[in-house]
This record gives sequence, C-alpha cells and structure tokens, in this order.
Amino acid sequence: MQLAHDQVPKVAVHSLPPAVHPKELGEVKFTSNFVDDSKAFLEKFSAAATSNQKDSREAVPDPFANMDDGINCHLVKMSAPPTVTFNSSLCQISTVTWSCLYLPQLIQRGSLVVLFCRWGRVGDSGQWSRSCFSAVTEAAREFARLFRSKTGNAWEDQQSFKAQPRKYRAVQWEKRKSPPPSNIPISLGDPCKSLLPPPLQDLMRKLANPDMLVSTPLQLGAQGQVALELLSAESLSTALALLEDIHQLVREKASLQASLERSAEQQEGKLQELLSRLVEKSEELYCLVPVRGRRFERLEPLFEERGVSRHADLVHSLVHLHLAHQLLIGAQLRAPEVHPLDYVYLSLRCKMQLLTEEAEKPPKVLRMFRLTRDGENQRLASCGVDNHWLLWHAVQPYNLLGILASGLEPRLLVDHWMGDHQAKVALGRCRDLDLGPSGNTEPGSPGSHESTRALGRWQPHILGTVTWHSSTVPLGPSNKAEPHQSPLNYNEYVVYKPAQVCLRYLLEFED
Repeated sequence: MQLAHDQVPKVAVHSLPPAVHPKELGEVKFTSNFVDDSKAFLEKFSAAATSNQKDSREAVPDPFANMDDGINCHLVKMSAPPTVTFNSSLCQISTVTWSCLYLPQLIQRGSLVVLFCRWGRVGDSGQWSRSCFSAVTEAAREFARLFRSKTGNAWEDQQSFKAQPRKYRAVQWEKRKSPPPSNIPISLGDPCKSLLPPPLQDLMRKLANPDMLVSTPLQLGAQGQVALELLSAESLSTALALLEDIHQLVREKASLQASLERSAEQQEGKLQELLSRLVEKSEELYCLVPVRGRRFERLEPLFEERGVSRHADLVHSLVHLHLAHQLLIGAQLRAPEVHPLDYVYLSLRCKMQLLTEEAEKPPKVLRMFRLTRDGENQRLASCGVDNHWLLWHAVQPYNLLGILASGLEPRLLVDHWMGDHQAKVALGRCRDLDLGPSGNTEPGSPGSHESTRALGRWQPHILGTVTWHSSTVPLGPSNKAEPHQSPLNYNEYVVYKPAQVCLRYLLEFED
C-alpha cells in the first residue's frame, strides 16, 4: 500500500474544505432531539387513537372458555397493588418445534373461579383446559405456580421479568399498542416554507419517503414483514451483539466438524454443546427481531455463516430504517414550526453542500454533494492512523439517512467492503489479501493491521495514483489486459474502527 515517493504525483496538499450549511439556514437555531420528539408524537397519537375507540386488547374472558351464557363472568384481579388482572399471554419462540402460545386466565363466574389455559401453535386455536376452584386465593396461588413453571419468573414481580432458556416469554402488550408505520399520518407537505435549496429538498424528499418505511421491510429478503413499531435501538443493539456471538459459535462449530474425523469421541460432546448454544441464541434473536408472516413456518437455527450474514444484513438495515422512522415521526411533532424536510436535514448533524453545476462529472452522476458530519474530521485526525485514501461505498436509499446521522459503521461479517475503482478512510498499516479463485471474501481479524485490501481482478495502475487534499486517490487505468485471478472485480477494502472513516462526498447516480 505504501507507494514509492517518486511514483505519486502531488497535485494538492492542502486540507479538504469542509461543507457548509445553505446560507438560508445560517440563522436557524435548531435544538430539537428527534428521538425525544418521535416518542412524544407517538404518545400523543396513541392517546388520541385510544380515546376515540375501545382498546381491542382490553382483557376479557377467552371465548374458547365457553362461559358467555348470560351469567356475569369477568377476569379476576389481584387484590393488593399493583392491581393486575390474572391474564397473561406467553410466547415460546422455538427452532426445534413450532413457535407456541400459552394463554392462562382466571375467570370468575358467580361464586366459581376457573383457571382457563389455552395453548398451541401460533395461528391455531390450540387446546385448552379448565380447572375449577371455590376460592380466589386458591386459584390465584395455582395461577402463580403455573406462571412460574412456564416462564421461570414470579407472577408478582413482572416488572423485572427475565427471559429464561427453554421457557415461555411474556408478550409485552404495552409495546404492541404502538401503531404500525402504515397507520401513522406522515406528511412532507408545506405547513411552513422550507429553507433548503431545491437540490437538497429533492434529495431529502427521496431519502425521507414515507412509503419506504412500509415497503422496504418487505424487500429485505424472504423474511416476512418486520414490525418496525416493536423495535427499539436497544433491542437492535442487543441483536447485533447476539449475531456476533452466533458468528463466533458458528466458526467454532465449523472448526470442530473439520477435526471430528481425528478425534470423534472427544469432540462430539463439545459439538453438541455448541449446537445447543446456537439454538438458544437463535431463538433469542428471533424474539428480539419479531417478523410477521412466518406463523406457519418453522424457524431455523443459525448454524451456518450464510444465515448469520443474511440476518446481519437484515438487522443493519433495520437499524437504519428505525432511525429514519424516528426522524420522520419527530418531524411531524415540530411541523408547525419547522418544515419536515428541514427538520430531517438539521437532525442529521451533517452539512451537505451541492458542488457547482459547472463541475465536470461522469454522465450517470446526477448530483454531487460535499459532506461534513459534526465532529468526524476531528475524530479522524485524532485516531492516530495515517495513510488516508478516498474510497467508494455503495448504499441503498433506505440506509442513507442512518449513515448520514450515525456514520458508516464497520459491520459484522463484512460483505460490503469499500472500493477504489468516496468516503475518506485512514488505512494505516494495510495488509493485502489475495483471494485467488477460492471466492472467500472473509476479511479475517485485523491482527497488527488497521485495514485489509482484497485484490480484485482489475486493479488501477499505481502510476495513476495521485495525492489530492492530503488523501491518496487511485485514478490509474485498470489492468484489464492482464486480469488478476480473483472473485472480486476491483480492489476492495475493509477498515476495522469507526474512527477511521470520514464521509466526504455523496454522489447520486442515475438509476
């Protein structure tokens, strides 16, 4: 990666000029927090919706109990605070059998108290049982015993509920009262005039398209429809950590399976333990990222890297979609005072400046913006890694708001690499990875290096590499006459720390 000094022509050595806000926004003092604003709007919207209609999830006796025969019957409530109805919805996500529900209730019918339980596969009526008691205290004691046996938690202490392996989990109805994105009225209209110049308005309108929130989850592979309203930043962060654990276990499993022939008896027990841990963590992941439309399919444990990679792509996309959802919802709360497009732009904390229309650009490039994220230049300068390069990274429109707001983060099972054939990255000590004909694009561990370059089939000639604005830019013609043997078309790069990446330009291409 380090070229000889006389091979690199110096065309510009001054620092890259930072992007600036449009002059129309120069006097705007923006202090809103889109996370807090989105929560406030959802609370306001949910309160208005529930005041106009009866809550469809109001606790009533299960119709399968067949106790609606004209005699007054109702669910029993705890006498001591907190006043909670003896009614629970338990769900067990399983990759071994079908995912199941367990629904226990205490129903009082005159002087008779009935413990009614219904269970079965999600989507089915299931089976049920009834146990009669003459006293509420006796029935409540049996309800609590049953709840503990099914969940591993005490009924009286639901606020500190902790999911246990191979046990049912309590369905969080409060979270499920949040309206889905398709039911929330989102407008990018004109309650007040936008201060953004037309090119930025057009870009923000494309990136903040409300239809994207509904349609994109359906396009993320055969995963069913993801319930965005049930997700949180915390659950997605936990899901990513789980995927890292699963990835490590999958690699250990592959290593063990490769050595089974040599010492089968010694390794068999450890392999079964790894498989059991993979099943447990896979089920926990399915609980964190709920997916609609899979009730009649058996969920598969993540035993192979391909499945882990697919779910990592899904969760990373959901992180960006969740952030975009919060931006648009927060904009609705402040719409009377700030135009929604201006709100989204200012909330990104990323300055975007359109390069002049007179600037030369390739035919398929529609527009070019210079970017400066708040604090990112200082972070790159202080990370202590040199050898700065300007490289490309392709993104989908639904990922872009999240990347502009939170930066370009290294991802689990990196399969998106950066190409040289333009975020600014500090490569530092960069190792070359010759993939050969194998097709393996796993970057591996960084070791003593800060980055990895995977050699592609067509590489830019080193004599065409220039230094521009204190960064190296590979501009040489590709060696298509003598291609290198590789599954990649061009050289691609991986960096291992977020501080090594600094967004510099955004290019919009013709589709």
